[in-house]
Amino acid sequence: MAFPHRTICDTLEEMRDITKKSNFYNYKKNVHILSSLIEECQVYANRMEAGLSYGHDIVKLHDKRKQLLKEVENLKEFKDA
Repeated sequence: MAFPHRTICDTLEEMRDITKKSNFYNYKKNVHILSSLIEECQVYANRMEAGLSYGHDIVKLHDKRKQLLKEVENLKEFKDA
């Protein structure tokens, strides 16, 4: 069974709908559903943070590589001189 692609916004919208429709009779059921939706949002947020961190690390690595390539070129020129 394939699950649809969901986003944080989809999950938050579902949470809003549940809170709007919540009443005395379905409160206990809704609490359990909201708990699972909160966890789902947390998973999405963790993935976003990891992606941002990964992107930041890639930029740092590219900058370090550029610096090292310049140093290698300088060493080659020094060796040839």
